[in-house]
Amino acid sequence: MQLATDLDERDEAIQWIARLRAHDVTAEDRARFIEWIAEADHRREFDALLRIWERLAAIAQIES
Repeated sequence: MQLATDLDERDEAIQWIARLRAHDVTAEDRARFIEWIAEADHRREFDALLRIWERLAAIAQIES
């Protein structure tokens, strides 16, 4: 069973992945991300989800 904080960190990481890829991402967004990812738990969650995101992108390319 996952703790609420684990789910919160995962949700934040998902939001950051999407935000950083948005066409209107700002320098302020990037600065806030740098602060957020400085925490080890945030970095681990972000890295894990980023690997999944990249795998899904690779599968999408193969299928198209």
